[in-house]
Amino acid sequence: MNFTKKKTIWTIVIALVLCLFFAGRYYWNLGNKGRGPLMFLPYVGYQGQIGDSIYETEQLPFEVENQEQTIRGTIFTAKGHLQRRGQRVLIYTHSFNCPASALFFKANALAEAGLITVTFDCRGGSSKSQSDGRMTDMTVDTEVDDLCHVLDYVRQQSWADSLHIYLMGESQGGLVTALTAAKRQQDVAAAILCYPALHEQDAAREHFKTKADIPDSIDVAGGMTGRRFWEYVYNLDIMGNITRYEGPVLILHGTKDQMVDYHYSVRANEQYRNSTLVLISEAGHGFGGMDAETSLRTMYQFIMTQPKIIPQYEETTDLTL
Repeated sequence: MNFTKKKTIWTIVIALVLCLFFAGRYYWNLGNKGRGPLMFLPYVGYQGQIGDSIYETEQLPFEVENQEQTIRGTIFTAKGHLQRRGQRVLIYTHSFNCPASALFFKANALAEAGLITVTFDCRGGSSKSQSDGRMTDMTVDTEVDDLCHVLDYVRQQSWADSLHIYLMGESQGGLVTALTAAKRQQDVAAAILCYPALHEQDAAREHFKTKADIPDSIDVAGGMTGRRFWEYVYNLDIMGNITRYEGPVLILHGTKDQMVDYHYSVRANEQYRNSTLVLISEAGHGFGGMDAETSLRTMYQFIMTQPKIIPQYEETTDLTL
């Protein structure tokens, strides 16, 4: 066998090995995002069934104005369900520097089960946000304000049951959800917090000795935050504020989360009046594979089993700094 033939054979063998390697890596990743060495990857796709029925879905855009800026979002619903009156609705808030489009598969899976799910981009909430605003102007407080505006929009819709509006958020969106639930007690039937970023005050104080040390802008994982973002969380009593909420709370957190220690969620669960904590073993900052299925089913069942009547809570209009 001459040199040219040998070279050709070895080239084919190496190509086949590489193809098998990358194919295997791809399929392994699909089922293991959020686990092991992939724990840093947030889950973005889900193709399973979480309810008793599977409905054909549609996605409808909506807009809400806030301080002369536009918040843009999407309503995920089973076809024809917006013609029905008084249904359960979930409002789903994205994480830091993550556009609402990344929530597509999960929101659609919930809609397939018959739960109307609303996603939106906070103003300046990510570098790929479809809403107005700049990331350097975004703070946790502006995101709470955006969620309040979307909540008001949903409450005005005939297809929404005002006694059955639920809030859910991931990471910083979980913090925003928790703060909004405390601020709008009467309007929130229950809250779901997925690996919530309850560490943000501690993170700010760990990085900056005093507020005077905070620079005008800080790059965080590719997202450019402004000084106001850090000044706000620096003085924010997170646990004191979020645990004012007296309604039902579901918290989900992975025990291998390297971005937000799950013990923050343990502590919150101890202080909430009416909460359930689900710790997902070995999961990171985001759920994938079987963890995704488990978490979505848990969220769905939690929402669908909530009673009709909301107790009369004391309304909290302002957050304490």
